[in-house]
Amino acid sequence: MQNRRNFIKGLGLGVTPAFLPKVGVWSEKEKYPAYNYTQPRTLSEAVSREDQIILRIEFTSKHIFEKKIAPKIQIENGNIFRSKNYFFEPGDVEYFEETGESNLALSENDTDILVLWLDDFSENTTIKIREMSKAFSFQLGDIITGLEVKGVLDNCAVKANFLLDKEIGEINPADVGILDKGKDFTFLIMADPQGGDTSNPKDNRCRMKIHNAFIEESIKLSNRLKVEPSFCLMLGDIVDHQGEARDFAQMKKFFDELEVPVLYEMGNHESRYQTAFEPGYNLSGFNNYFAAQKEINGMEKLLYSFNLGEWHFIIWPDPLRRKFWENHPHYFDWLENDLEKYKDRPTLFFQHVPMQPIGINPLVNYTESAYVKSLLFSILAKHGNVKNIYSGHVHIPVKSSFKTALEIEGINCINLPAAGYRPRSFGEQDYYGGPAQGLCVVDVKGAQVKTTYKTVTTEEFTYPEKLPAFDTEKFPLWLSNKWNLPAEKQFVNGKFIKDLEGWGRRYIYEEDVRPSNICKTTILDDGSTALYLKTEKRGFAKPGQDRLPQGLNRAFQAVKLNSGKPPSLNFEYQLDGENCDFSGFNGLYVWLEGFSGSLKHVNLFYCANKAWVNIGNTYGGGKGSKPQFFALNNSVDVWHKVQIDIKKDYERSRNNQLFDTLNLDRLVLSAGIWNVNTGRTQPFAAYLRGFDLQYNTNSGSKINDQEIAIFPEKDKWWRGKNMPSGNVAGEHHYFIEGREDLKY
Repeated sequence: MQNRRNFIKGLGLGVTPAFLPKVGVWSEKEKYPAYNYTQPRTLSEAVSREDQIILRIEFTSKHIFEKKIAPKIQIENGNIFRSKNYFFEPGDVEYFEETGESNLALSENDTDILVLWLDDFSENTTIKIREMSKAFSFQLGDIITGLEVKGVLDNCAVKANFLLDKEIGEINPADVGILDKGKDFTFLIMADPQGGDTSNPKDNRCRMKIHNAFIEESIKLSNRLKVEPSFCLMLGDIVDHQGEARDFAQMKKFFDELEVPVLYEMGNHESRYQTAFEPGYNLSGFNNYFAAQKEINGMEKLLYSFNLGEWHFIIWPDPLRRKFWENHPHYFDWLENDLEKYKDRPTLFFQHVPMQPIGINPLVNYTESAYVKSLLFSILAKHGNVKNIYSGHVHIPVKSSFKTALEIEGINCINLPAAGYRPRSFGEQDYYGGPAQGLCVVDVKGAQVKTTYKTVTTEEFTYPEKLPAFDTEKFPLWLSNKWNLPAEKQFVNGKFIKDLEGWGRRYIYEEDVRPSNICKTTILDDGSTALYLKTEKRGFAKPGQDRLPQGLNRAFQAVKLNSGKPPSLNFEYQLDGENCDFSGFNGLYVWLEGFSGSLKHVNLFYCANKAWVNIGNTYGGGKGSKPQFFALNNSVDVWHKVQIDIKKDYERSRNNQLFDTLNLDRLVLSAGIWNVNTGRTQPFAAYLRGFDLQYNTNSGSKINDQEIAIFPEKDKWWRGKNMPSGNVAGEHHYFIEGREDLKY
């Protein structure tokens, strides 16, 4: 405790009596330190540490169809030192510094980012962007006046602003109280404390009280360790709710009891959900975080690194806010340069959101995009010096943490249980009956690290040095998008004779006993083969712990399309009567998506029993077409022959849009199954086989020679329709009236 007090005193932060008690009630009269991340008022205030101006140029199209433009950039009274492009997609060509030219293929809501570093500049420096006969120009002084400048080039919106770097950089560990103990030392990680002040009735007081109790226990555990750790990193979600000052103040009261220096990392609860990063370079939504960080250790950083012993440490922000990365692309550039500088040092990378798949539905869309994950891995794996990535966010049980620890691109990815938050339900019991909350202890011995998780009840688990390798070919959509899937002119292994060769899958967490999801090939009584899909509610029910619907159990494949020829799909399916609960909220789906580049024009679902409409919206990927739903036959234990006329089904509800104008280049087929994952078991299962692509059939969509009907509205399901949902103790929960069999 004395070390901690000396550290605070040394920083001269002036800790007031209001922060000394461990637990208290927030008063509006208490003055939380104000912080304001300001934008530049002069050009000199926009200059980076490298004495450069970093200019971000954004190209955005609102055109429904793909629009190709070839902007050429010229500079007067200045010099472009270097450039990089971000969020470019198939059809985009990189910016060429020699000619100033680029070729962009933009579609609706598609944003391409170009970043220019200027080493010669003034307020009179002029940037001209030309496209055919159109031109848009501005001076750097215009950005100072208006924070950003906007223009239009051939139905493409263009915007430019400065990128700043005062919240980025390398720090000296001694400046935040971290002592140099040589090559051997220990440090701590607390993921997801997620606590705060419980006096505000509008907050999730009940769950925060539970979190707070475990935060105190985790702190006690830290202070009881036989070794003296060098520091403790709070790995995001320091507070619950949306980054309120009252909660940061309460968390500081807790952390003041830690006998080690404290570091912060940005998670998704440190700011308002609707935080905006425009106009200009707007980080005002993080003011409470910056203020809290400055109070705890004197820093004002989102992205930072430091050296300790033989190791390099990088703390990466993960706010999970809309357009954060589009507005901060220079973070990736800084990361590249930082890793290049320390490529001879073994490195540890810390981020709130996991880089490896976790295998439950919420952790598909509630992570970074495939583009961001892929870009990060390409940067982190370049020199081979990044050894471990530590993450939180999931509130994962201890057993599930070990089962999902994977090696990707040569890097160990470990997702840690929470220090305060209760664990989600992963369908099976943990290693033992006690709480999963606790802390991670990392012991560094020279160039070696040992990672151990300790629970507040003193159970101890050490992660293996060698983790299972993640199969990116088997699970391609974790680091790639559907429009980038490999594609042949016909379905590969459409009859499943060669097991699942040619078919991709979504990574699904599998329970040790009675897995709730099955995706495998099987030999039928007649000697033929088929894909067998089965799903049911996960076992070991834990009410309220994010028991959200599960729809990841699917096999998918992309095929190239012949230009100008309307495609049709043939396949067969049989519902497994023994395992189909038609009174439940579940079903089979065959999902067809037609792409032109990255833009999704066709979005067709063919469903048995119920249709979960959010499979296509929340987890669909791609920009464009809303889903259309059609009905499959619900008769069980018989084979149904299906012929889908993609053109006619697309045009059935697209009155003013002809299929032939779409210029599709590929079709992605997903055969999947889903269940609501609550109440009784509610299983559903089916066999599928014989996927075959044909052209010019023009005979309409049929099942067993009967026309396929539009899916009935009454059988469409979404969270909150048939069973209203809300929060109980701050956790997701269904409120089900009149269905005793479905209640918890």
